Amino acid sequence: MEQLEQQICDIWSEFQPEIAFKCGNEDMAGKFFIPNEENIQQLLERISELKVATIDSVNHGVLNCLETMLQVEEPHNVLWNALWAYFGYLVKEGVNQEHMTALTRDIISALGTVYSRVSTKKWSMELKIITVNNYLALLGIIDSIQRENRELKPIFSELQDELKKYMKKFSVPEIKNGVFSEVYPLLEKKGGNIGRKEVYPDILKHIWGYLETPMEIESQALFWLNDERPKLKIITDKLAMIYNVDPNIESISSEMTKRNGVKEKALLELIKEIRGPLKRVVEKNIVQITPKYDTRLMETPAYLLNFISTAAMTPFDLFTDKPFNIFFVTTNKKQSPPTSISDLFLLIIHEEFGHCVHFSNSSTKFRAKPNVIELLYTNLALPISDGISFYREWEAWILLNNLISKPESDLDTAEKELINVIRLHNDPNLFLMEFEFTILRWRVIRFLRAIGDVRINMHKQSLTEFINWAAEYSGLSKKFIFDQIFLFQVRPGYAPCYSIVGNSIQILQTKAKERGRSEIGFNTFASSLGFPTRAVFEQKLKEF
Repeated sequence: MEQLEQQICDIWSEFQPEIAFKCGNEDMAGKFFIPNEENIQQLLERISELKVATIDSVNHGVLNCLETMLQVEEPHNVLWNALWAYFGYLVKEGVNQEHMTALTRDIISALGTVYSRVSTKKWSMELKIITVNNYLALLGIIDSIQRENRELKPIFSELQDELKKYMKKFSVPEIKNGVFSEVYPLLEKKGGNIGRKEVYPDILKHIWGYLETPMEIESQALFWLNDERPKLKIITDKLAMIYNVDPNIESISSEMTKRNGVKEKALLELIKEIRGPLKRVVEKNIVQITPKYDTRLMETPAYLLNFISTAAMTPFDLFTDKPFNIFFVTTNKKQSPPTSISDLFLLIIHEEFGHCVHFSNSSTKFRAKPNVIELLYTNLALPISDGISFYREWEAWILLNNLISKPESDLDTAEKELINVIRLHNDPNLFLMEFEFTILRWRVIRFLRAIGDVRINMHKQSLTEFINWAAEYSGLSKKFIFDQIFLFQVRPGYAPCYSIVGNSIQILQTKAKERGRSEIGFNTFASSLGFPTRAVFEQKLKEF
């Protein structure tokens, strides 16, 4: 590793030591960034020096991302980082008393430092509620850890005392669980501008690497939404005739659940049943997967339900010889769990054969050679990974449509096995219609996420004003939209990742195929490039 690359890695590790540890840097065990003025200034000065010393655009992108994150502070950030730090430690090594104690001492110090700044500012009701949600989730994971090791109780008592002090300025008594029935009525009465208009454009550009302005994101997403709505209406009307129900999205979704719904306790087992044959079919037709692929299925724990309403994944040990992923699936009915076979297919394709394959192929350098900076797990990774996952959904629908249309004699063993899994739960042709409906519904919600993120954070609409508009415009329920919109406000700028980059990948893939490249070759290369800036990622795909 060159000296400059090492210096960038050092800054990343010092600023996000819990992520560095999660990725395999054992030297960062038990550490958490304490954002006092001295530490912040020291990192900003080093970042400034390195930006002058390098002309590499990926280096600049990572440095700009870290610099902006250091400069944008909201009261929930420290709680969010602490929550995911604890979770990362639990998954990676269980309850290691020494590491948990050291980590908790740093978190206590960080809370006091951050409180001295954020407590003097006025924050919107939206950000107060987000802070409360993070606080409740953090209490939940602390309780889980204490049950595993009672000897940690003294240090966690100190942490809980510090958290109580921290939350005095952000208390919202009406919020007990952070769910729609509590939050939405409160925001109707007391919500307004979220308070990010001045910083949002920089967040988009530097923390996430968008090439578009807020206005361009909103305009593109609205165009795509208007293009998809008629398609969703057509398939909704077709299914309504088959089901003999009202031709609206909620009626179709409800009927799909009634007809081939999956019970909470059976969700994980059914996913296991689908994953095997689906993996073999995807690998043959859409994207090749590294032989070192290791993804582990887990039910979303209670303390993360306000942050994972349906499903998610997170990678571990990216810088080791044995990287792996955790694939979360939410089963709790209070959130938005998958409720039908088509829902399950979609989330497996998105989370596992989009995200998990991307992280696994990249960390093992399967079909490309990303350098160490291109493998740093920063926010710049998510637009690329979510774009891949978003477009993979549509690729999978085309594939399944082709397979179900073929005579059985033309199918190989894995393809027959996959069709038989579908047949056990549904008629394949009806499944295909339901799968199309599910994909289009989710495409609509991803476009709404992008529009909402811009309008809410640029103060064009309050959160409830947007939800009201989106429900009327799309036909989706307010609760479903809330569940898919509000949780993303923990990280402004993240929500547009899916649609904006996914549609860009679709265009680039089409052009590559016109040049004679195969779809599977393009996808495997794209999923092995790591996490450079989006501009560099797209340039490499243009040259593929």
